[in-house]
Amino acid sequence: MRLLSMSGITARSLLTGRLLHLFPPTPVPVKAHLIGHCVAADLDDEPVEALAHSRNPRGRPQKFAWDKFYAEVAARRDDLLGMKRDAAIQTMVGWFEKTLGEKPGFTTVKEKLVPIFRRCELNGN
Repeated sequence: MRLLSMSGITARSLLTGRLLHLFPPTPVPVKAHLIGHCVAADLDDEPVEALAHSRNPRGRPQKFAWDKFYAEVAARRDDLLGMKRDAAIQTMVGWFEKTLGEKPGFTTVKEKLVPIFRRCELNGN
């Protein structure tokens, strides 16, 4: 079928518009959410909230559960700051192994934990 274009309007879009006018769709309530500058709608069983809170949906998934790590660091803040850095790092490596069954290297955990120590030291905490 060859489509005729009249300044962006095609015969197919005219036909579709006419059909929708003759047979309007039944309105369906839709739950919509604003995510950044976009609007997402729940059209299936997967809640949009899960998409809104997912991090980096493209690319390689994180190897370790860093969100859980940071939550644990916040919960243990006073204890960890009272330790020497290496002991605190080793404590969190052990936490990963015991709690999550994951084994990040000492240096990997150190890269995540040292900036927190530095920030707390600047504040005198």
